[in-house]
Amino acid sequence: MRVSRGTCSNTLHEVFLAAGTEASYPFTDDFNGYQQEGVGRLDRTVHGGRRWSTATAYLKPSLQRSNLVVETRALANRVHFDKDKAIGVEYRTGNSTKHARASREVIICGGVFNSPQLLMLSGIGDENELKALRIPVVDNLPGVGKNLQDHVQVYVQFVSTFKSHLSHLASGLILSSLIVLVTDLEWHVTTFFYVHLKPNRAALR
Repeated sequence: MRVSRGTCSNTLHEVFLAAGTEASYPFTDDFNGYQQEGVGRLDRTVHGGRRWSTATAYLKPSLQRSNLVVETRALANRVHFDKDKAIGVEYRTGNSTKHARASREVIICGGVFNSPQLLMLSGIGDENELKALRIPVVDNLPGVGKNLQDHVQVYVQFVSTFKSHLSHLASGLILSSLIVLVTDLEWHVTTFFYVHLKPNRAALR
């Protein structure tokens, strides 16, 4: 994966960070490190001006391998188990249901929604919920599908008289645009900045 730090090339970027620390929020150099609360610069998976996804990094370079088959427009229905061992996947493509047998392992990477959904459809989850839906229980793991935390977005604009601001360069308007992602646990500000607050901390002024 190609991971880089946001450029923060505009003067107001540093001004914003300084304002955050002056308002008593700690500076955080690595939001994947020990301290998530504070203000700082975000890392990003961008290369050559484009999003560098896991598919771009790992899948596309391997498409010509003889032991790799990629099937698109397919939806996984459930994982097959032999007792407590995953041995394959049932999936649907068009009007057909197909089965893929695994010789070594099954890797589930459907994201924050589809991964727990597939596990529950396969019989892994809260047994009471599974039984209510007549899904045979493979493993009673009540935490599957629980504790989802999402980030709600709120767009906020600030007027600036500083003429070298990014939006001034882009559109001729002296307007500062900050994207703020808000939950009851955290605030995120722009693709370059990140502000993470504990629930009892006051909002940015």
